[in-house]
Amino acid sequence: MGISIFPDHGKTVSELMKSADESLVEAKKTNAPQVVIYNEQLAERKRATEIITAQLKKTLSGKSSSNRFVLHYQPKVDRHGTVKSAECLVRWIYEDKLYYPGTFIEIAEKTGLIYEIGDIVLDTGCKELALIAQQNPTVNIALNISPQQLNNTKLFNSIHDKITKYSVNPEQLELEITESTIMDSWNSSEVETFIKQVRTAGIKVSIDDFGTGLSSLSRLLEMPADILKIDRSFVIHLPDNKKSQHMCKSITSLAHDLGMSVVAEGVEQTGQAVFLYSINCDYIQGFCFYKPMPFDDFITLLANQ
Repeated sequence: MGISIFPDHGKTVSELMKSADESLVEAKKTNAPQVVIYNEQLAERKRATEIITAQLKKTLSGKSSSNRFVLHYQPKVDRHGTVKSAECLVRWIYEDKLYYPGTFIEIAEKTGLIYEIGDIVLDTGCKELALIAQQNPTVNIALNISPQQLNNTKLFNSIHDKITKYSVNPEQLELEITESTIMDSWNSSEVETFIKQVRTAGIKVSIDDFGTGLSSLSRLLEMPADILKIDRSFVIHLPDNKKSQHMCKSITSLAHDLGMSVVAEGVEQTGQAVFLYSINCDYIQGFCFYKPMPFDDFITLLANQ
């Protein structure tokens, strides 16, 4: 239960309901039943959200070139040390400060601004992929798709338009969708249609954060996907933890049997990389090799490899 009290937490019905709703969200964060009364901590969080929302809207208005969204690239490396693809991670530059997704994506999702930000990511990704492809026609880039974007029935048309606009080879493009998003949406005919359209167009589909959701093996069989990413929670205890070893080996074997390539993410230690390559994991992504980098640095990396 979430509670707000007049007049401390609002002087109108609307204000009181918003405060009570925020208290309810906080109360639901634990499995045990609890009551949360609106408090200063929640009020401060609300104020911070309102400030970030206003700043995001100002950035999206395009009135200032210093406020913008950019992509950083985190390479995926094969067993020979060659960069074969990279995940594009959005960064927000506001008044010369760099902000990571954890500071604004959740707010963007709650306010609906994620649609505009997602469109910018898709457009920038395709534009920069066209530049990458001029010298590296076999290097792929992966763009993340949020749950909210999947609800947009025009998403595929938007992606197709950008591919056409920048003359991108669709086979160099990957779309990363989290396992939980696919599981939550799989009964939706629109989502199934979208994924089928994407793959028919030659675009690859990657299941991100695999193992963190509640998918069954039978559900995995139904997923039309090309790439499976092993979540970092399975990688972090490698190479010594036997359970982690068995889990990663089983996921890799299963994915290969289903015709998918495998990427392990969150790899930070050499020992982790050595083990993962020993079980035939196709690609590794993580600080062990590279941190996310600006576009120009990624281009330089590709030119020097």
